[in-house]
Amino acid sequence: MGRTESGNQRLLVTAAAAGLIAVVASVRLLLEIQENPLRCFAANSAANCGGMSALAWTAAGGFLISFVALAMRWAAMAKARVSFGVAERIAIASVLVAIVGVGILTFREGTGSDGVRAIWSPNTDGSSSDPAVASNRRGAIFEADREGASPKFRHPFPEVPQSRKGLALETDPFMAESVAEQEWLDRNGYPNAAQWAAYSTAGDIQLEAAALAGDKSAAAMFAQRQLINGDETALERMLTAGATGNTFALELLASTLVGVKKDRVSGHALSRVAEMRGNIRTGFVREAMFSPPLSPLERVEAENEAAEMYKRMLRLQRTMLGANSPPVDMRPIGG
Repeated sequence: MGRTESGNQRLLVTAAAAGLIAVVASVRLLLEIQENPLRCFAANSAANCGGMSALAWTAAGGFLISFVALAMRWAAMAKARVSFGVAERIAIASVLVAIVGVGILTFREGTGSDGVRAIWSPNTDGSSSDPAVASNRRGAIFEADREGASPKFRHPFPEVPQSRKGLALETDPFMAESVAEQEWLDRNGYPNAAQWAAYSTAGDIQLEAAALAGDKSAAAMFAQRQLINGDETALERMLTAGATGNTFALELLASTLVGVKKDRVSGHALSRVAEMRGNIRTGFVREAMFSPPLSPLERVEAENEAAEMYKRMLRLQRTMLGANSPPVDMRPIGG
């Protein structure tokens, strides 16, 4: 083998190594996004899950195409026993630097103490940045929740009381010891006894209609059903609802992650966020959710995730509800 062909081979091997690293980093990011979309939300970034996935797929495809093109060029030049010229070597070097740079950035986005670090960011109006989600009628559910009953949708359960006003304290499914605590539960989306009984047995169409009519409790319960049935966009909607005052949605999501998704760390983190946002009763019963209890390492990871999630939700809340919206709505226990 001559010196020309040997030099061409070294360039090809270098390009192959750089391209392989970048492809592995891109695929790793895609797998982590799919495995735990919740941590997309906890991360502080302007990117979103869909955008990062598209970037990773584009990067991986581009690296593979560049590799194939370079291999074909080397094969042609080796056959002609012609070496790469100065201009070609500079161009190849530039491509290699770009591949390594993008690969490193993609790898860094896909790793860290939280797993995936950059991903989900809603638009300022609270809608998803994913066009497929934004165009979905179900994406309007929590918009109706925030605005109150929508004239476009009639509530399918007109006989069910929408508040706890006048209801007995002892029948409350979420423990109320005073009228003030009943008002807090209503304000934060917790269903009363009649709502809980009706919505738990309602069909999906009825529950969705109630959600679209502005019922916070129905919106959270319907989103939970969607999530259990595999609709990961429901997770985003529940997090957004939690950031805008539906603490019940956060607690439903926490219990779903622990019981159905088997993500104990993120479930614990969300439970802590609900507590930090005002529901101090959550701390009294949290340990009952976990059997066996979390390990010390899991607890540290959950607390770190909870802190990031709380800050992210506060920023979202102030974007959607105003800079002066209170960060905590404290549950009035005992009066």
